[in-house]
Amino acid sequence: MNKKVFKYINKNIHKDFLMNKTIIITGGNSGIGFEVAKICCYLKMNIVLAVRDVHKGETAKRELLSLYPSSNIKIYELDVSKRQSIIDFKNNIIGDNIDINMLYLNAGVFKIPHSVTEDGYETVMATNYLGNYLLISEFSSYLSNLNHEVKIIITTSVSAFLAKLDCNDFFMEKKYDKWKIYARSKLADIHLYLYLKEKCANRNIIPFLVHPGACSTPLISKAFPKWFSRLATSFASLFFHSSEKASLCTIRLLDDRYLEPTFIGPRGLLHISGYPKETKIPSKNKIDYEKTVMFTAELLNTPLLK
Repeated sequence: MNKKVFKYINKNIHKDFLMNKTIIITGGNSGIGFEVAKICCYLKMNIVLAVRDVHKGETAKRELLSLYPSSNIKIYELDVSKRQSIIDFKNNIIGDNIDINMLYLNAGVFKIPHSVTEDGYETVMATNYLGNYLLISEFSSYLSNLNHEVKIIITTSVSAFLAKLDCNDFFMEKKYDKWKIYARSKLADIHLYLYLKEKCANRNIIPFLVHPGACSTPLISKAFPKWFSRLATSFASLFFHSSEKASLCTIRLLDDRYLEPTFIGPRGLLHISGYPKETKIPSKNKIDYEKTVMFTAELLNTPLLK
């Protein structure tokens, strides 16, 4: 662990509060999700890696155990773009009686060619937003029956600040754009957070919103040709921060200082990099958030909260 990251954690995170708490991390085998898992192992938390590829999940587990041999790490298969996979994941978690304290919705895709999931939805929106919606919907009853508070951390992006949603063309079927669909999916996640913030006021479920800033991750690397990725990585190191540092925005929200809905991102210029800081959602991004969630409820034929 980087010395500055290590110092930040020891200064700002209450380790006693987090010890033995259980966190589910979607997409936890690489990128920021893996860095969050690494720090959670250091904090002696129980880790559930919810991964699309179990083999890669097991590889990530071995690496984590090589760093923290006494860690409690479980691997579950989950493809957030597939409804049946989400249902199977929920049944497996409940069947194994996993006591959830934090649900970190981190899995996502970025700038991929247009494609459609087996459920018939555009892949980026299905993975980055619809999957989060369905996970919360499937788990809401189970979480509500736990005798403690549960944090749900939703991941957005600064790109969402420039996006607009159109429920009449939600999946950009009229004119598809790889960048815009990603930004729209992350704006939809903001709307999901705002809806939960309002509707969960009297529940034990506490929603949080996080954006990690800009950093080089496998998600980004896959979006560009290899030659460009190498060039971009060199350039990014001058302005962006590492996945490890980016993970601190999520780790900060796990702490017991945050027991009410909060949005955290990097404190640097344009929220690109830096240590965690509470931030605000632009007013224009709050418009029609309830409409977005109601549209999704009708689309998927399932309410968000059960």
